[in-house]
Amino acid sequence: MSHITVVYTNADTLTPNKLFELQARLPTIKPHIIAINEVKPKHFKERLKQDFALEGFTSYVCDLDPGIIMYVHEALNKSVSQVNFLPAFNEATTLEIKLRGGDKLLLGCVYRSPNSHDTNNDALNKLFYSICGNSYSDFNFPHTNWSILNTPDHENSNEALFLQTVQDCFLYQHVDQPTRARGTDAPSVIDLIFTNEEHMVSELQYLAPLGSSDHALLVFNYHCYTDFGSNKRVYLYSRGDYSAMREPLLESEWIQNFENDVSNLSTEDTWKIIKDKLLDLRAKYVPILSGVDEPKWKYEFPISDELKALIRSKDQANRKWMANNYRGDAEEFRLKYIRLRNKCKQVSRKEKRRYESKVAGQSKIQPKKFWKFANNKLKTKSGVAPLLSNSEDPSTICHNDKDKAEILQQQFVSVFTSEPIGPIPQAPGHTDIVAAAPYLDRAKVFKKLSSINTSKSCGPDEIHPRLVKELADLIAQPITVLYRKSLDYGELPLDWKEALVAPIYKKGSKKIASNYCPISLTSILCI
Repeated sequence: MSHITVVYTNADTLTPNKLFELQARLPTIKPHIIAINEVKPKHFKERLKQDFALEGFTSYVCDLDPGIIMYVHEALNKSVSQVNFLPAFNEATTLEIKLRGGDKLLLGCVYRSPNSHDTNNDALNKLFYSICGNSYSDFNFPHTNWSILNTPDHENSNEALFLQTVQDCFLYQHVDQPTRARGTDAPSVIDLIFTNEEHMVSELQYLAPLGSSDHALLVFNYHCYTDFGSNKRVYLYSRGDYSAMREPLLESEWIQNFENDVSNLSTEDTWKIIKDKLLDLRAKYVPILSGVDEPKWKYEFPISDELKALIRSKDQANRKWMANNYRGDAEEFRLKYIRLRNKCKQVSRKEKRRYESKVAGQSKIQPKKFWKFANNKLKTKSGVAPLLSNSEDPSTICHNDKDKAEILQQQFVSVFTSEPIGPIPQAPGHTDIVAAAPYLDRAKVFKKLSSINTSKSCGPDEIHPRLVKELADLIAQPITVLYRKSLDYGELPLDWKEALVAPIYKKGSKKIASNYCPISLTSILCI
């Protein structure tokens, strides 16, 4: 990809209704990064990070009021880490994105209060000097003329000092139209986009604010050379041609002769023959979604055509108001925008309530849909938090994914019970009678294979449950032979000893590795 799409706005409190409207815009805008200022309420109850969850995105939050949140699409998130700079400016969130060739892109979202004191203003200028990166933020400098880089304020004013900082850092400012309009006040340019190269930003759009906010929604393309993950092949098992897949198995004598063919082979070699056959059938009859891991644009609620049309009309009315602000009939444009804004809010609330009622009403017959909705409200998918390599030393915090994986690996190994090698000790009161190994026949194995949950993921062996279930009647006998060999010789195939391990947070501080437990995804045939 040659660019990423970025959305920025000041939400003036990111209410559930504004978040819903943002979700409704996602399929049209298709952003990779969303940055929002002033997300937290100013005068009423506190809201938590999970209250701002956005499906398909990972959130990075500045916990200090007024609150900054940056969303990164899940397709890009593996290349992103949150970083901090000194001197610290309280209201800033900064992300580092890995590019091709080892380069790194620094993106920041900053909020400067109009009532900032001198110390805070000085910290903002020092932050710019320290990073000289790229940011999109609300700076509350309404008097600066960015087209000629001038301000009417005196040379020692906060506005003039900040303008001097921008020039010293050789930054380019890309916003050239008003971004904030409140009531009948003159619109102003206070939401700014800075880059260290002139042509990094293109196709900048000024869309209508979210809900009743008075800050425009800025959408632009940011040119860089990032990849969305690595080239990967995704098998579409739901579209597999399983009837065609059965024909070569039925026509060949592979199943009938399998037991004789593997009679002198080890458990491991027997498993490899079955595995290779299944993977060969997958390669021939299951279609592949190839190429880079492109983003999939999801939104939680189904958006009606009426609401989509209202959002488009609201954007058009806002553009006309901004373009005709200095005309004598500007008030008519403003009132039309306000009417459409209020109508959009009303319809959004109605659709949100209707969808939630539908989910609740169908919870008994569609529990999976209910829990997906509930889990999205209860937690934010933010991955593993930065971890301490030494839980007693706060300076050992690690943000890198590789470092975090090594910390977790050391923690999980430390609590693993390793049995001593040698004869099994005899317990008192034991008997010399050895119980016979359970007899496995094809009928029992077929029953298990045909009842596999196809919504589960495959393990390290890449054998998908949908593939096993569709071919259960044909592969039941070879699998039965494999299970018998495993019991007879006391052996397991190497693939069955491996697992994809995911850390799951339990309780306590998320920075301490011991507060995570490992969940293992093993081969689907380990039943």
